[in-house]
Amino acid sequence: MNTAAERKALNEGVFRDANEKLEAQAREILEDDDAEPAPFFCECPRPECTEIVLLTLKEYEAVRANARGGLA
Repeated sequence: MNTAAERKALNEGVFRDANEKLEAQAREILEDDDAEPAPFFCECPRPECTEIVLLTLKEYEAVRANARGGLA
């Protein structure tokens, strides 16, 4: 059985991987300086969270560059 910390890490990792794929697809459609938002999955540790976050590519890059990381 997984511990809460293991489930948290798995949950965050799955959504991070999905967001990287979403980012790649968005980059095929949008320019880096485009003001149009793209959908990304929240990467918070709550297993019940299914929130979609709309961010521009620049906003997404800023979140990813944050030392704490994650989208919430």
